[in-house]
Amino acid sequence: MKDLNTYEEQVYAGLLGKTIGVYMGRPFEQWHRPQIAQKWGMVDRYVHEDQGVPLVVSDDDITGTLTFIRALEDTDLFADTPDEAFGQAWLNYIMERRTILWWGGYGMSTEHTAYINLKNGIKSPRSGSIEINGKPVAEQIGAQIFIDAFGMVAPGDPELAVTLARKSARVSHDGEAVHA
Repeated sequence: MKDLNTYEEQVYAGLLGKTIGVYMGRPFEQWHRPQIAQKWGMVDRYVHEDQGVPLVVSDDDITGTLTFIRALEDTDLFADTPDEAFGQAWLNYIMERRTILWWGGYGMSTEHTAYINLKNGIKSPRSGSIEINGKPVAEQIGAQIFIDAFGMVAPGDPELAVTLARKSARVSHDGEAVHA
């Protein structure tokens, strides 16, 4: 790892870039490129007000990134943090139907489904498994958005970053959603 000041600056820049990207892109979720180009041309500003949507909302894109990583601190085991601890972090820090997740219903929203599984005593990684949730739910996009912080906490050690990201992702996802 480089010196601490450089590392902190790189983590800050990574989180700032992620935040800007999420806030710039949120009004266009589910849009196709031609729709964006037709309505806006080159997007060079925040357009949330024009779209009638708030700029800042609690979601898994940013809030999940900074919440789910707390499993490492909670256990104080870092590289050896067990899979179950990542699921426990969800139970410890998510306010049901109020924060972080899309509460779209069991069997519809990957994260909501996993949360209900966790509450019902199904521990991670089974909480997000294809076996329990089925392939269409377990392989939805989501984990790719909230696991990037694990690369930031394991600088110079991509194998550790992948291991931690996989453990976190498997709370709610499985199959291609974890391997992507």
